[in-house]
Amino acid sequence: MRFPLSREWRIFIFNFVFAAVILDSRLFWKFFFSCRNLFRHASLKNFAQKGYNRQNHAEIILHKLPVVVIAGRPNVGKSLLFNRLCGKRASIVHEAPGMTLDYLAETALLAPGCAVEFIDTGGVRGEENDWSEDAARRMEKAAEFADVFLLLADARAGLRHGDELALAMLRRRWPKTPRLLLANKSEGMSEAEACTDFYALGEEIMPVSAKRGGGLAALRQKLAEMLPAATESQNAAPLAIIGRPNVGKSTLLNRLLKEDRALVSPRPGTTRDNICAVLSSRRGEFLLIDTAGMRRRRETADQNLLSVSAARAAVARASAVFLVWDMSEGALYQDKRLAALAAAAGCGAVLVGNKSDLLPAAHRKQALSRQVRELSLGFEARSFAVSAAAGKLPETGMLEAARRAAAAGRVQFPTAQLNRALSEAVRRNPPPMSGGTRPKLRYIHQGGRAPLRFIIHGGAVSRIAEDYRRYLASFLARRLSVVGAPLRLDFRAEENPYVG
Repeated sequence: MRFPLSREWRIFIFNFVFAAVILDSRLFWKFFFSCRNLFRHASLKNFAQKGYNRQNHAEIILHKLPVVVIAGRPNVGKSLLFNRLCGKRASIVHEAPGMTLDYLAETALLAPGCAVEFIDTGGVRGEENDWSEDAARRMEKAAEFADVFLLLADARAGLRHGDELALAMLRRRWPKTPRLLLANKSEGMSEAEACTDFYALGEEIMPVSAKRGGGLAALRQKLAEMLPAATESQNAAPLAIIGRPNVGKSTLLNRLLKEDRALVSPRPGTTRDNICAVLSSRRGEFLLIDTAGMRRRRETADQNLLSVSAARAAVARASAVFLVWDMSEGALYQDKRLAALAAAAGCGAVLVGNKSDLLPAAHRKQALSRQVRELSLGFEARSFAVSAAAGKLPETGMLEAARRAAAAGRVQFPTAQLNRALSEAVRRNPPPMSGGTRPKLRYIHQGGRAPLRFIIHGGAVSRIAEDYRRYLASFLARRLSVVGAPLRLDFRAEENPYVG
């Protein structure tokens, strides 16, 4: 027998009837929890009606702005056009076809008051290969958000079978979505020469040159007319996910977003571009950036150098990073290099030991503490042992740690508080003698934020040993409750008024 009511309502009515007959404490608590689940379900349903993700209350920025999806067969210049329209090198451009596997999303202004989301997709292929099925699925997922399709073709190569396949797919799957056919690589060609082969497709066509920028002003004007105006939210804190290849960065991104956003494969090097998605939660709004795995330079192929450069740029841009490593392999040399990269960039850090389910449960806590020490990050940071593939991760705790790490580097401390902390540090452990002279640390003040920078004035500060400098940085971080952000100390020697 099928009930028209939901499961939560059936449990509610069942417990209510029995509680009315026999007023028992056990039934009362059943009644209480069924009510709580019922109203929670209703709340999530209300969120879903407002455009929120039911699973994690995440609101993706793609749902807030008009979306332009760039499609076409491989190697016609989609990524180059994407970079041109976004005004930055967000997507990797290479002569080898099939470089873009995941869809990439970036926000740009077409005109004042007209912000749109551009999506770069993988090429539509007529043949099968290792990535075609997953890449096609992600392309179709991105196309679901489209308000306009830009279908790229190669004006120099003329009309090809791949162009017809791509157009046929758009007409079949999304017949009501407007389309604009672009004849790319038209530099040095007249409009008639660039567009003649494509008139047979029966679509509105424009000649452009993504390489030289030709025709892009007219394209922006055309898109501004086709799309409604929208404004962009700038509140998301950039949060990069970095690590060696194949440690589970993309799986972690998918778990945090509660969707299959990034391509996941056991084959290293799956992620090539920086994959961005905005996540709004109770802990704040984050721009999650999944980066390519960074390996040693001598192990990096030519086309992967661009991926590594993009990953390094994401670290420089981020307010905080999730440093991910494989706990089953331990903290390797490249993991330590990445920890040093995050510390040198001055951004906050949260340490994430992935694949912890491959270790015995009794040894995970001890292994995490040991591997965190081996990473030698240089400052105190929160650490988590997770299993992204199995879904065992404290999402709320990780996002809260990232929020605090990003905020810790932007605090402005009173000078009096800094000087009290410095005096206590010197009283507990004075600077060691060097060359018959003990350095004098007189006062301290803040010299910058993000990263935190403190300037200490005194005498003979050039003779302060490196281990004492580390002691001061560690003591000040503990005394000022700075967790997850690097702290830099600059020493300035006072001039001797009796010299000269």
